[in-house]
Amino acid sequence: MPGLVGPQDELCSGPWKPGLVGPAQDERLAELLKGRPDQVEEALASLQGRVRAFSLDAAGCRLIQNALEITSPQLAAELADELKGHVLELASSPHGNYVIQKVITQLPVKASKFIVEELCESGSKIARHRYACRIICRLIEYCSSLGITMNLLDEMLLDVSELCYHNFGHHVIESVLEHGSDHHRRRVIAALSIDPVGFAKHRNASHLLEKAFSWCSCEDLEGLMPLARPDVIADLALHQYGCFVAQALMEHSSTDKDAALPWIAHIAGQLEQTKRGQRFLVAVGLASESQYNFEH
Repeated sequence: MPGLVGPQDELCSGPWKPGLVGPAQDERLAELLKGRPDQVEEALASLQGRVRAFSLDAAGCRLIQNALEITSPQLAAELADELKGHVLELASSPHGNYVIQKVITQLPVKASKFIVEELCESGSKIARHRYACRIICRLIEYCSSLGITMNLLDEMLLDVSELCYHNFGHHVIESVLEHGSDHHRRRVIAALSIDPVGFAKHRNASHLLEKAFSWCSCEDLEGLMPLARPDVIADLALHQYGCFVAQALMEHSSTDKDAALPWIAHIAGQLEQTKRGQRFLVAVGLASESQYNFEH
């Protein structure tokens, strides 16, 4: 799959040019943040007005994260306010994305509203971005109570099938399955149900099916249950990625394990040719660990 480095995938315009952040200053502020109350106050005062610049710096972003953790809710909100208008830039930064995540996880939900607002209409692109996808994951986990977050997910899930396959997008879909609303979870399951075997054999999408059988209700999983046929389980068990879905199926309450085991036993010789196959045989009770050398 194509990566997300290139002009067509940029989430912000123009590179950031460092100015007010440097190793000596970063080191000094880091020490002050660990010091006496008056030293902490001095450090926080030094950060004010320069939160965006520090957030885009490798060491500076750690200072801002630390400051958001130790300062009062009011001052933390003031620091976060300096990020307004720069969310897309920070979300796509290898350093700034951590600061945006810290705002989401550390401050009250209402403090993250501006983040969602600035990401709206870019949901699908953000979900595919190497760094920005983490922001969507945190919003699903911490800010699902915001109506605007639901709108962002509605927009993003217009491309749900493509995201299931994507190198970074599948992490976002996994967050939907684990922390999302029933409505959004069902949209994901509906997409996976279109071609469950194809998804089960894909490097990225197979993780989603594996997780779905752990996190979703039997009612929601109805569209995926053709995967539980004994012949399909045996077929998946032989596949590089499908084997993990096959194991999840064998652990699920809706699977007729007694019917599946003879099919698996029939291909045991093939499964024994790979480490993953050996582990699968042990997991389903058709072999013991002592039969194989799993150390290497």
